[in-house]
Amino acid sequence: MKNLLILKNSFSKMTMALAIPIFCLLVSTSCVPAHAQDSESSVGTLRIITHVINDNGGTMEASDFSNCIDTSSGDSSSLQCSSGDDQGNSQNSFDPGNYQVTADSDYQPDGYTVTYSSDCSGVIDKGQSKVCTVTYDDIARPLVAANSSPPV
Repeated sequence: MKNLLILKNSFSKMTMALAIPIFCLLVSTSCVPAHAQDSESSVGTLRIITHVINDNGGTMEASDFSNCIDTSSGDSSSLQCSSGDDQGNSQNSFDPGNYQVTADSDYQPDGYTVTYSSDCSGVIDKGQSKVCTVTYDDIARPLVAANSSPPV
């Protein structure tokens, strides 16, 4: 009976059929094959939060920035880039190993400095989840003195 699948049709009748083992989440209407569950635990997962500080007149938002995850090693080159998200809603999964999050130089607006939390680089193991916070802070503009002429 371990290969028995219960299907629900549009008339809410239950039908049984032979299939690969699956897991169903009670809080969701979707079901995932058992082998997919196993493969997800063989990767690491990184969530990136893009935090923007506009305390010096800046007007940018998280979506104006892009962050990249570099998982390159040896002869293999791998770079995943995505738009900034202040909630960190997207999760990035990749093979265990070294990684580093960087600001995407193609989408780096002028006038902001960037800092990274400790989980923005290092080593991730299979099944491990980490959260990286990338902070963009607007730079204070230098004050320019008004052009004044000396008294005559």
